[in-house]
Amino acid sequence: MNLESTDILQQLWQEYPFSEYLLQRLVCGNKYVAVVLTNGNIGVCATLGTEVVPDKSMLSAPNFGSISHRILVCAWINACANYTLPASSGDIFDAIAFARFSRIAMVGYFGSLVKKFTDAGLAVDVFDLDESEKPVLPLAKQQEYLAAADALIVTSTTIFNGTLGALLAMVRPVCAVYMLGPSTPLCTAMLGIPNVKALFGSRFKPLDERVLTQIAIGGGTRSFLGFMDKVYVE
Repeated sequence: MNLESTDILQQLWQEYPFSEYLLQRLVCGNKYVAVVLTNGNIGVCATLGTEVVPDKSMLSAPNFGSISHRILVCAWINACANYTLPASSGDIFDAIAFARFSRIAMVGYFGSLVKKFTDAGLAVDVFDLDESEKPVLPLAKQQEYLAAADALIVTSTTIFNGTLGALLAMVRPVCAVYMLGPSTPLCTAMLGIPNVKALFGSRFKPLDERVLTQIAIGGGTRSFLGFMDKVYVE
């Protein structure tokens, strides 16, 4: 994938353009949105507090300058892409031998994952747009730390907020990048991005109303974690 010509989300959109006959419904909550296809596939994307309305015109003619449109587009791409590649089941901490790396950085605070690193005695430098209540480093230091990292875990919300390309430009060619979170597109185009070694995302049972109900009432990742399969592609 070419990081220079346009943003990553628009390139993914070219591979998975909107088709109205494939869309069953849209579900929008405070923390997540979901796109449900007629074949039962569910794709989700976090909102990070952005209000998104269930308007299919945002998919038929998306405005890529609008964060709410970009969130819905990301969920559409995930519904279309995330069930196509052979994937393994498992958590990122179990799948990747992080002990072999000397400098590990994380963009996007994943509390449970940080605890696993801490419990294993592994240091990780964490950055997040919300610096107020999380144990994270100042964003002013992000470029310095990413330039020194040989492993980087990145939240896939960086795809819709438009920061992924800039983050990847900060790392060295030797740095292994792992995309993480339910918002992750599991597709070959993402694996074609330089440095990206694996994609850790989510799959759901077809038309799983338990997931859709939790999203509709404003639930976050924890609310549907028990109904979600953690999968990854390398």
